This record gives sequence, C-alpha cells and structure tokens, in this order.
Amino acid sequence: DMPPKKKRLDPEQLKAAFEAFKQSQEAQTWEELLAIKDQLQDISLSTYDFIDDQGEKFFEVLQKLMQEMKVPHKTKTPYAMDVIRTMFLHKDETKNQQADGKEAKDPVTLDGVTVYVNPKLLIDGWNGRDTMVKFLEQLAEKESMNEENFMQLKKTVSKLLSDFDKLYQKYIKKNGTFEELNKMITSTRLPLES
Repeated sequence: DMPPKKKRLDPEQLKAAFEAFKQSQEAQTWEELLAIKDQLQDISLSTYDFIDDQGEKFFEVLQKLMQEMKVPHKTKTPYAMDVIRTMFLHKDETKNQQADGKEAKDPVTLDGVTVYVNPKLLIDGWNGRDTMVKFLEQLAEKESMNEENFMQLKKTVSKLLSDFDKLYQKYIKKNGTFEELNKMITSTRLPLES
C-alpha cells in the first residue's frame, strides 16, 4: 500500500502562506542577512581565511534567523569568528608536510604564523565551510522565491543551518581539532621572555 500523500495546499492556500511569510519577521531577518552578505568579502570554497568587519554581525543575524526558523541547534553562545576563520584555512602549498612521529602534519599559515596540524583538522573545518558556502548560495535564492518553491527553500536553508551547527559543535568540542590548532596558534604568539 502506498502511504497516503501529504495533503498539498491548494494554490489559494499556498499563495496565502507565501504572502504571510513575506510579511514575517523571519523574511525580514533573511533580508537583513542578505544585505550583510552583500557587504562581506566573497565567500567561496577557495576563500582563504575569513576576516571581515561584518563577520560578527553576519553570524549574529544568522543565529537570530535560526531561532526564528526554529532550527534545532546546540550553540547557545555567539559563533566565534576566530573559530569560523580557521574553517577556511588551506594547506600552505609553499611548505612541506612534517612528520610527527608516525603522523604527517599539514602546514597552515595564519597571520604569518605557520603551524603544523593534523590533516583531519582541515577536513573538519572544511565540512563547516562547505556547508556555510552552500547556505549562502541558498540564501541568495530568496530573490527568486515564489509560492511554488518557498517551502522547499525554507526546508533546505533550515537543514543547512542545522548541519552547520552540528559541524561547528564537532569542530570546537573538547580535545577536538580546533582546540589543537588554537593551542598552537596561541603558543606561537606568546611574547618572548626578555
């Protein structure tokens, strides 16, 4: 037996639902986020490091959107820019890998400091970055949103935000890869004892 089809809204109901969405706080926050995105540096899979004056504001509004869309998320504090920026790090191709015991470590350079990290660190970060880039692409689809596609688009955006939050949590968890990177960066920046 086929499961009963979910009752689809008829065109009139859809139209009404779309009109209601356009007037909602959620739609306004979406617009606000798009406006900030337009001021951000170009964010793509080839972006190296993400330093942007508007970055904090962007993620603040992003978290507001998550609440309004009721996206399940575990991050209760603001997303930290010093974490986000490391999700965009690439391997520094001008330097060679370093052997650390049995493990090969990848060189990454941040603010002129090169540290050698577990390649898994970069992969964990990139997963977050890839999801963020996909989210930004979907966010921009709001321009072509209509009563036919707005529910699907909301669903896609909601899922990407939920995925991003899970990846962010995994990335910053105790003894996770970010902690290792952060320790290294901090230790290379300690003032020299005179």
